[in-house]
Parts: sequence; structure tokens; C-alpha cells
Amino acid sequence: MTDLDGLRRRIDDLLRGIEGELAAAGLARADLFTGMRQRLHAPVRVALIGRVSSGKSTLANALLGVERAPTGIRELTYHVLWLRYAERTALVAHLTDGRAEPHALRDLESLVARARHDADPAVRDYLASIAYLELQDPNPHLARYDLIDTPGLDSYFGEDSRHTLDFLGMTPDQVRGASVARAGDADAVVALFSRGLARSEEVLLDEFAAAGLDSASPLTALGVLTKIERYWPAHDPLAEGRRVAGRIMTRPLARRLLYDLRPVASLVGAAAGTMTEADIHDLAALRHLDEADLTARLRFGPDFVSQAWPGFPVSRDRRAALFRRFGGYGIHLATRLVRAGAGDHATLRAQLTEASGLGSLRRLLVEHFGDRAAWIKLQRLAFEANTLPARFAGDARERAVFERELGRLTQLLVTEHTFEELAVLRLYYEGRLNLTAEQGEELLRVTGQRGHSAASRLGLPDGAGPRELAGRAAERLRCWSALATRPNDGDSRRAARAVRRSYEILLAAG
Repeated sequence: MTDLDGLRRRIDDLLRGIEGELAAAGLARADLFTGMRQRLHAPVRVALIGRVSSGKSTLANALLGVERAPTGIRELTYHVLWLRYAERTALVAHLTDGRAEPHALRDLESLVARARHDADPAVRDYLASIAYLELQDPNPHLARYDLIDTPGLDSYFGEDSRHTLDFLGMTPDQVRGASVARAGDADAVVALFSRGLARSEEVLLDEFAAAGLDSASPLTALGVLTKIERYWPAHDPLAEGRRVAGRIMTRPLARRLLYDLRPVASLVGAAAGTMTEADIHDLAALRHLDEADLTARLRFGPDFVSQAWPGFPVSRDRRAALFRRFGGYGIHLATRLVRAGAGDHATLRAQLTEASGLGSLRRLLVEHFGDRAAWIKLQRLAFEANTLPARFAGDARERAVFERELGRLTQLLVTEHTFEELAVLRLYYEGRLNLTAEQGEELLRVTGQRGHSAASRLGLPDGAGPRELAGRAAERLRCWSALATRPNDGDSRRAARAVRRSYEILLAAG
């Protein structure tokens, strides 16, 4: 079993040494290794990527439990918004010329560009010069991972979008390029699909695969089925969302790219974290209405907001506020929960979070990305190391020094078994291994995808003693040693040898 923390320390020491050697040789590109070392210790960067209006900003707010990413700005958020943890809230605009300029938090919505006919040329030019926005926040969820809210992958933009693109002097390809660039710079990706596998979502799968996200795999990519509220009232949104998500995941490309696809009523999830005491008071008033009558009124949102309805227990202004925050399904669900006894703020928030699917998604993000942070970082480091020679443009002497030092890192990556496990896992997720379902599950387990402890890797209960652990490791080692010598395709034989080595390490660890 690999000591991931120990491996990370060894790599950190090695990268520090390489930085020193390159700096001593006068190579300015020592910063390449400095950046790799800093990334190794930073939180996992998770990019939200999808088509226009797929709900990326709403999902970001739902995950944070507060309103941070601007939403409802017609079709598109035009600038990448990077949300990361800090002890104090701060907003920084990173410009294309490399400068970073601080702004007040209240400026955020105005910096997320849209066409404004009254804006002077200086404002337009400044907005066009923004590479991305960084929002630092003491939100506890950001302590586990950064969130990167991207504009979108669409090749088609509607009327309002075209006006804004003209306003900024941008093209659709530039907006898409910004999304791809930031997603490619992330450690992990959450791909958003809006409700179902219509043609646009099939295209998204293809675009996601072809967008240059070379390191994306089920190790580093999850999917979220958003806007499932729209299945209501014909269906229970979460149940229907699970059915549709299951159908999408039958596609070979989806299985190759995504670890899982989770349905989330993200507007409801966001409302759970941002609802006010006035909202709860209104929901308590609505609980006295007949449920079928309330559903009929909510079915047509504009009517629920605009109708006079003498004697109705909630005013039109308050109905409008409720509808903006919760949507029709959210009001229906929250009212039902209040009727069932969730009358206080904390209880209603917790139950809405679970009923929206947001609680399940948050746990998956922590389990899959947060707990696997070391794995993801190491995979990213190995990927970046392979790209370094092409990024180095020194003279012959400098290149020789650079390649000598890079060889030290490459040697560690070649000899460290963790990286062979990662390579085999990628082959598994790409469907290139000729293994039975039982053997595939064992591969996932022994490589730490079902838990990091020795007991978890060996398929034993927590608390198993040393003798039981050693006995199971020896038994499985004999089995996979036999598999590793059988005539088979090269990838499957490689996988068997990697699993055999994993069991040897577990057995040696005692």
C-alpha cells in the first residue's frame, strides 16, 4: 500500500532540489517546477463545465450554500469565476496583461459582462481585458476544493449573447476557449447536463471528449444532471432524474469519461442555503392550502406570481420573491416538508438539501475529489511532467540541463507503483481490460478506489487483524500471479501485474 503523504513529501523535496539546480544554472523556467510543487499542496481545483444555461452558477451557489456566483444574467456568464478559500472575502480581476486588480464584492455582477448600451468605451475595454475573476471566501466547502465556474462550451449563442460578444469584441470560439482553458487547468471536472440526453447533450459529451481535456477520466470527472425541477409535476424530479442519468451512463463515451452522473435540483439546493426567515414564514402560511390546489397554482409560474387571488395567504410581492428563490417545484417541496414538521430553519435546510440531491452530490465531491486529492494531484503532476519538454524553449545548453533535471522526476514517476496503479485504472475506465466484473471490482478495491485502508483494499471489515490481512493478501497475490502469466492482451496482462504488485506491497506492509 502506497503512503501517499510520504510520496508527496518525496516529490516535494525532489521538486525543490530541481528548482535549485535550474536556478543555479540560470534557467528562468525553474518556475515550471515551482508551479508543480505549489499545485501539489493546494486544494483540488474543480471546474464546472457545460453548455449555456445548464445551471453552472446556480450549482456553484448550491454547493457553497450562499449566493456568490451571479445567476439570472440572461444567457451567459462571460468571464471565468474562480472561487477559492481565504480567511477574508475578496474579489480580484486578473487581466490579460498579467495584472491583478482588487474590487469590492458588490462589483461582481457588473464585472460579469453583458451588453450595456450606456457603457462608455473605457468600461467596455476594461471588461474585455479580464482574463478571469477570482473570488476568495471563507466558505468551509472551499477548504476542500476550489470551484471554477466557466462560461460554456456552446458553438451557438442567442441574440442577447451575440450583443454581448459584440460589446466585448469577442467571438463564440473565444468564450468556448476560455472554458476549455480553465477546465484544462483544473485537477477535476464536473460536467453539467440539463435534464436529459437530447441532441445537445450528446453533442456535449462529444465536445467534452474533444475539448482538449486530456487528463479527464472517471478518476477526475463527474457529471451532474441539472434542472430536474422541470420534470415536475408530471414526475418526481429526483426519481426521474435518476432514471435519465442511468440511461445517459449506458453510453460507452459517458462511462469512459465520467465516474458517475448525479441528478440535482440545483435551484432548490441553492434555496436551501439562502432562504430567509421571511421565506419560512410564507411557506408556513402556504402549508394550510390544499396540496392539489397549491400545485395547480404553481404549475403556471407567472400566474402564481401575478394573480390577485383575494384572501390568498401570501402577497404578490412575496410570492414573486419565493418563486425567484425556489421555483414552482421548490415551493411545492418546501411546503410539503413544512407540513410534515420541518418548521425551523435548520431542519428545513437539511431536508431540502437532501431532497434536492445536493447532499448526495456534496458527499460524492468530497469522497471522490477531496479524499482522492493526493491521487488526483499525483496524476496531474505525471501528466504535466510529460508536457514539460514541449514547453521549454531554451538553447542547447539550457535544454540539456533542463532534461537532466526532468529525468530525475521522470525516474521517480516510472519506479513509483502509485503511478502504475493510476495508469491501469485509466485503462480500466477506458474499457481496454479483458477482466470479469468480479476482477474489475477487485482492481478498483485494491488500488484504493473503495477506501484507502489496508482492510478496505483487501475487502475486509475495519478492525481486521494483522494475521487476517496477511492471509487475504497472500491468497489474492497467488491468484493474480497466475493471471499475470496467462496468455492475454498486453493491457490486461499489465493490469494483472500491477494488481499483483499491489498485493505484494500490502503483504510486505504487514
